[in-house]
Amino acid sequence: MVPENTPSTSRRLMLACALVASMSAPSLAADKSDFVLGTDGRVRLRGVAMSDFALDGSGFEHHQRQYATALLRLRGYLLMPKDFQLHVGLQILDGQFLGDESRVGGDAIHRPWRNTPVSDQLLLRELWMQVPVGIGMLRLGRMPSHWGLGLLANGGDEDASPFNDVTHGDIVNRVVLITRPLQPFSLGRASKALHLLIGADLVERDELTDWEAGDRAWQVVGGVLWREQALDLGVYVAHRDLERRNDATIKATAFDLYARWRSELGGRYRLETSFEGAAIIGETDEFRFEGAPATVDIRQFGAVARATMKDLGGPMDYRLELGFASGDNDAQDATLRAFRFDPAYKVSMILFDEVLGRASARGYDRVTDPGLSGTPPPGIERSPTQGAVTNAVYLAPVVGATGLGGRLRGMVGTLLAFAPGDVVDPYASAAAGGFNRNAWGKTNAHGFLGWEGQLGAEVRVQHGSSLEARIGVQYGVFVPGAALASGEGQDELGVIHKVRLLTDLRW
Repeated sequence: MVPENTPSTSRRLMLACALVASMSAPSLAADKSDFVLGTDGRVRLRGVAMSDFALDGSGFEHHQRQYATALLRLRGYLLMPKDFQLHVGLQILDGQFLGDESRVGGDAIHRPWRNTPVSDQLLLRELWMQVPVGIGMLRLGRMPSHWGLGLLANGGDEDASPFNDVTHGDIVNRVVLITRPLQPFSLGRASKALHLLIGADLVERDELTDWEAGDRAWQVVGGVLWREQALDLGVYVAHRDLERRNDATIKATAFDLYARWRSELGGRYRLETSFEGAAIIGETDEFRFEGAPATVDIRQFGAVARATMKDLGGPMDYRLELGFASGDNDAQDATLRAFRFDPAYKVSMILFDEVLGRASARGYDRVTDPGLSGTPPPGIERSPTQGAVTNAVYLAPVVGATGLGGRLRGMVGTLLAFAPGDVVDPYASAAAGGFNRNAWGKTNAHGFLGWEGQLGAEVRVQHGSSLEARIGVQYGVFVPGAALASGEGQDELGVIHKVRLLTDLRW
């Protein structure tokens, strides 16, 4: 999901056509046999104020205390008889436009902490059609790629955390067949619930691939999904063959299990539980460290379990999420073990996005600085986490209350996070002779990552059935744990505060 260069003339023309199409008309009521032309979209503005804090043991700070970001996406669709469909989606804004800037991470950061030209944010996210083919539906064109909770494949449209915003998303050029294989046999409930999908992708951009920058990734995908009102249960498999712009290759297969169950408890509570677990197995020659073989194995695992409960007779609701992403205590052996959630999957306000995301970007800067170190090791541009959850076990409960007919909402949440493996900074570890060190110089930097507290309040206004606006404010505080402590004589991280002002409009 690397920001794109200024679009070419042909690409500008395609984006302009998409914009005209997506703004064509509001939704029109119609029978199923008629044409339906409609639009939807969202505008998101965020103002952020945050503590300055040291990104490494030298005391280097990020210096980005106040800034503002914006998101603007528009989508148009045409529904035709017999399940023909046409969809167009355009992203106009998704990045920072005002305030303090940070150059940490340079071009290795997919969503830079600096004011970004609109041309670098403009993206044709969707241009696809659906065609009935007798045994099912064929979808072809450019589209977001999303599965389950978004742990592995995340289209960048569904917020995972009430205290953070989804950003970017995986975009693929895809051909996929979706069918109900038992429907011709009329086997009752199973004929409607069982879905099969199989397809092929040319990946446009995600956390591993950027087509415009020269990466080439082909992917085959398949899945089986049981979908009913109370239950979703599915298995997803994707095999990718990626050739990077530097001629490095990655060949890997991802396996993903997803489940969601909904029920009511005694007519008083609505309970929804969900789970997604993923494993990635493959090999790559991108990380050719001294002493490592020509190719190294990929063995990575991650999972999320979530439960939400709503009091149907009162204002309260409850949410509990437990997550795990494998770590890697030896980054230079023959196996890559550190799993990363898709960066669009957000968990908290501060720890993963701000602390670990910025510190890993600073580590990349120091390793690639000719004045500080020698030749950077291959694959070092992958070291910034991009804010993704990695090497972590976390618990995130949230309690919310809604009043005044749904117009006023308050939330309180917390995050407790632990690192199963060492938190490793590439520069600090190299300076210590190859022994693991975190960015602040501590050895054996595993265990308790820290504690985060969160508060939020917002006002929501609904106009009709299709227009919703909200304004709100959120506050977070992060207290680092032993895994993020500093070594002797090194600057420490300290307590971090963050405030976000929120404005949203959806239609």
